[in-house]
Amino acid sequence: MVSKKNSNGVSNSVSLQKSASVRFVIMILIMALVYLLLRPLEGHLVEPTIKLSSWISGLIFERVHVAGNCIFIEDVRVEVIEACTPTIFWALLFAYVVLDWNGKRSIATLLIGIPAVFFINALRIPFIVLLFNLGMSFQTAHELAEYALFLPTMFLLVILNTKIQNRS
Repeated sequence: MVSKKNSNGVSNSVSLQKSASVRFVIMILIMALVYLLLRPLEGHLVEPTIKLSSWISGLIFERVHVAGNCIFIEDVRVEVIEACTPTIFWALLFAYVVLDWNGKRSIATLLIGIPAVFFINALRIPFIVLLFNLGMSFQTAHELAEYALFLPTMFLLVILNTKIQNRS
């Protein structure tokens, strides 16, 4: 690897690594702060999450009904709790966008990203049941559904943000 020294005598590759590390720490701090601010909303997001998840489940499965905070999909009971809402992923999206804030373009990313993350989160519940019905333990299905849906979603939102930010 070739690295040039800047005017302070520090190689550019080291400066870039420090810069990336600092940005990452700042992003995590912003995410934590935003999550603390969004956390009180989780209780209000359970019902919309249940409604959208049960609607999506109805497109995939024959027997779906809701009782309180539980969705019954076929013979599987899924209790939707506050942690089942997308607030942590909204906080991550917001932190990422805020680091490179660009006014209207950043707002556009959030206006697309927030509902997209909400929809993917609602899709996670029927996906968990599908994996469970295929023979996975519920815990494994739960974890796999989260990673299988949210990692690609966040990656696509990063690409979307980059495209929006670089628009002429």
